[in-house]
Amino acid sequence: MERILRGIMRYRNTTREQMVKEFQRVRDNPEVAFTGADAKRMEIVNHVVAQNKSGDAAYLKAVSLAEEILPNGRNVRMAKLAVDKGIQVDLTTGYSTEEVCYAQVIPTKDHTWRDLKRLRKNVNLFIKPKAVFFTCMDSRMIPTRYTDTHVGDMFVVRNAGNLIPHAHHFQDEHFSCEPAALELGCVVNDIRHIIVCGHSDCKAMNLLYMLRDPDFASKNNRRLSSLRSWLCTHATTSLEKFLEWGEKGMRDPLIFYSESGLRRFVAYIDPDNQFAIEDKLSQINTLQQVSNIASYGFLKPRLESHDLHIHALWFDIYTGDIYYFSRGSKRFVPVDEQSVEKLTEEVKRYYS
Repeated sequence: MERILRGIMRYRNTTREQMVKEFQRVRDNPEVAFTGADAKRMEIVNHVVAQNKSGDAAYLKAVSLAEEILPNGRNVRMAKLAVDKGIQVDLTTGYSTEEVCYAQVIPTKDHTWRDLKRLRKNVNLFIKPKAVFFTCMDSRMIPTRYTDTHVGDMFVVRNAGNLIPHAHHFQDEHFSCEPAALELGCVVNDIRHIIVCGHSDCKAMNLLYMLRDPDFASKNNRRLSSLRSWLCTHATTSLEKFLEWGEKGMRDPLIFYSESGLRRFVAYIDPDNQFAIEDKLSQINTLQQVSNIASYGFLKPRLESHDLHIHALWFDIYTGDIYYFSRGSKRFVPVDEQSVEKLTEEVKRYYS
């Protein structure tokens, strides 16, 4: 978890401002996600050309590129063969296939070739991640970017609303993706940290807020919508806790179960009243997933022996700020220059 906090700080100091501008532009102009210049800057495309009077600038550029590629047709064929064959086999065999293909067209001193050999040599490093990361499937959420993590650092699981179903939903078998991911990460691969990350302006949480209406949440309406059914089945506890909190004036602390039935933590939700009502629900929902994760019997031995730890993050889409739930502060704390040392010390002391 210390590594994740350091990654968040690197993100704050480098790409945060760029991400915020991209989010704001998409929000203000949803019909135009990227300009050509944006796509080139983000390495989505290799070339951008200005339109000409006849309207065929892109076509002419494509013809020009094709003329450049044709003399290297053998290289292109080998690259395509490497990809086609490589995706049909396991990773190690795939790299061997690529070596055979690329060796025919790439000099052995080429940087790309050296990188490929180094990647294969270190392939076993990729199966030693440090965290299982649950977050929302929202396209604006790019967890590896705002945690500055890379290949092999985390298992990432995404769904609508960053939900982990409670174990009581499964009587004989844990047949959902989420508990399977927990077992694969924390039992098979011995990962010690689980992170749940919610976010602002979550469309699933906006819908969950609307499901306060009994008619809208009725069984007949749920049959019409897989998303409504998913939320009514697995996010009802979050909504009930939110409504109970609202009836008390939205100022009292909430209590959540944590690593065991005897351990609980207290949470003050948005005490400074910064966020929209649906975002407050999103934060409650994020913390509820901590309790849901702790409900799985196959995790209990490690949770109770403090060998496995659960953390909560929350991402503000439009400011780029990332909040870490501090059990010491009993609230979501923004990870910034003022807080990072204290948060890191908390992680070292309680979650290492």
